[in-house]
Amino acid sequence: MKFKPGCVYRHDTAKDLDIMVARVRYVDEKRSKLLIRWIDMRTGDIRIFPGGRYDGLYNVVILSKDYKYWKKV
Repeated sequence: MKFKPGCVYRHDTAKDLDIMVARVRYVDEKRSKLLIRWIDMRTGDIRIFPGGRYDGLYNVVILSKDYKYWKKV
């Protein structure tokens, strides 16, 4: 799977949050390092969590074995 900036993705087990990829920081055969924003599934609003960055951006790593659980919305 190839994550693209500006696209929204949903995990198969997600209940209330999607991710919007702001930047792909690194990709290899084992993982993707992404800069993302958490998006509310129902309202489409950006969610900012206590202790997080003020701009709503978060770093995440998605392992290649987990790509099958992610779908583009």
